Amino acid sequence: MAGSSPGDHEQGGTTMKKMLGAAVLAAAALTGVVVSGGIAVAQPVSAVQSASFTATALGVSPSHATIRAEGYAYGKAAAAGYQRSQCYVYGSSVRASDLPGTWYGTVTVACQS
Repeated sequence: MAGSSPGDHEQGGTTMKKMLGAAVLAAAALTGVVVSGGIAVAQPVSAVQSASFTATALGVSPSHATIRAEGYAYGKAAAAGYQRSQCYVYGSSVRASDLPGTWYGTVTVACQS
């Protein structure tokens, strides 16, 4: 640059290195990477995964429909890789069907690993 001395370039470079270093440390803090002696070392980051599964079933009584729907919702969770102990019933509802003597049950199962 015109009118600048060699020291200005070095100082600008040092400032840039400091800013880059700060950015690396900030990214490391967010991603679970530890920077030790200028070497980045990946550390495991604990992340909780959660999902919900909803199913609806037809039954001959409100409880029968709800129990069947619960079984289907837990089945969906198992197919996604969750164990039953990682899940719980988050919500349920039941309503009369248009077919006399039958009911629809809907159940949502929430899971966390």
